[in-house]
Amino acid sequence: MIILGLILPAVLEYKRNLAINYNRQAETLYQARQYEQAIEIYNKAIQAYPNLALSYYNRGNCFFALNDYQEVLQNYNDALKLNPSYLQAYNNRGNTYYLLGDYNQAIADYTQAVKFNPKYERAYYNRGNAYYNLSEYKKALADFSQAIQLNPDYAESYNNLGNTYIALNQYQQAIDSYDKASAINPNYAQAYNNRGNSYYYLNNFVQAISNYAKAITLDSQNHEAYNNRGNAYYALQKYKEALKNYDQALTLCPNHIESYYNRGLVQIKLKQKQKAIADLQKAVQLAQQQKNQLLLEVIKDAIEKLQMNQEIPNVLPSQS
Repeated sequence: MIILGLILPAVLEYKRNLAINYNRQAETLYQARQYEQAIEIYNKAIQAYPNLALSYYNRGNCFFALNDYQEVLQNYNDALKLNPSYLQAYNNRGNTYYLLGDYNQAIADYTQAVKFNPKYERAYYNRGNAYYNLSEYKKALADFSQAIQLNPDYAESYNNLGNTYIALNQYQQAIDSYDKASAINPNYAQAYNNRGNSYYYLNNFVQAISNYAKAITLDSQNHEAYNNRGNAYYALQKYKEALKNYDQALTLCPNHIESYYNRGLVQIKLKQKQKAIADLQKAVQLAQQQKNQLLLEVIKDAIEKLQMNQEIPNVLPSQS
């Protein structure tokens, strides 16, 4: 018994160290984006020592990279069973629920993360995004502000703070937020695009176009900026310029609902009725495929108004 009492702890320690070494090997594969191979090594780690939460957490990260969210959840669940205060696992499980559209469950996990570490700015940022998607804008503002307080150089938090101000129709506050985001990161194309939206809502279309142009200069694949610049030209009644921008947006992103809808409206202005109908029908089809009920209702309402020869609806900006 005495001998067993000495041997068993030593064996367990050996197996634990073996699992840690497997984790190190697998992490190298993960960094090289060789996720399947990394998972095989994490499997060995878990087989060697099933009680190491790190192995499940890391294997969950690999499945996350492979978009296998059910396996992701199972692995994060296993990690949290072994370590109920594993704040990174709470945060990443929250990210998984967020991508699955379960924002309430995501919020619950982010809340657990900040409970264990009140200075975990990433979890505040993530929770702010979930609140934003639930249209709980005041709570989103509070979380983005807290993330900024913890990390004043967090450009993404300023950007999303600005998006929330736009949702609250507080456009000048939004511009101030985007100013700070672009000051921190002068190459942040999204911040210029979104600042352009703020100027657009303030009817300052020339300034909006300038910001969209800057976003496109920084990111030539930014279909949202092309769509939005098309909207600004549309507002200025420069319909041919608007059409060019919508065409470019759809070249870059053939499934962009807003661009089909907007191009349909500009085709009406250009007296291209059949092309307009085709674009609006395509927008409806994509909204149905993407299960975007909000946009679907907007588009159907617009089509109904057009059929009744009522006023042409407004174009739709896109935010990032």
